[in-house]
Amino acid sequence: MAERDYVYDAIREQIEDCDILLFRGRYLSSRIFEKLTRARYSHSGMSAWWGSRVMLLQAEFAGIQAVPLSVAIGAYDGPVDWYKVKPEVRASLRTEGVLAEARSFLGLPFGYADLIREFLHRGFGEPLPPDPNKPGGMFCSEFVEHCFRVGGGCPLVEQREDMDTFPQEIGNSEKLEYMGTISHAPRNLA
Repeated sequence: MAERDYVYDAIREQIEDCDILLFRGRYLSSRIFEKLTRARYSHSGMSAWWGSRVMLLQAEFAGIQAVPLSVAIGAYDGPVDWYKVKPEVRASLRTEGVLAEARSFLGLPFGYADLIREFLHRGFGEPLPPDPNKPGGMFCSEFVEHCFRVGGGCPLVEQREDMDTFPQEIGNSEKLEYMGTISHAPRNLA
């Protein structure tokens, strides 16, 4: 994957509903997660246009939330990679369903228990809960995968349950196309 760097304001209008944002953090928790999962990414979310704002729909430690994408990119310590759903996949994706499913989970807590169960499942073969598709809380990539599968009728990672999906597996999806790395340059207010 060839690196392409963009400043947020330059590509903002090209961002579409359900684009995927994958984060490579410099935080200690991000580096630990990336090391444990042997992966490039430690966080994932998706974009949604709300009026004139581009929002990031995400599950993070504060819970499942919507924050302005410019704020999320500007505040994040690390690169943010931008992926688009390939046109042939987008043609059959129920975009409004993905976003409706995502909005229905806003305010839910972060899925700490789900994340721990997933690590135990991958590391020690512990079984996942009986119905991992009806969580009380979700972690980031579980949230994204659930919204695409249930709301959009289009799982990004078909061979895994929602709870069994990490950010790197979303990044490896053949249904997505890497667009570039987005950085935030605050507008000159002078």
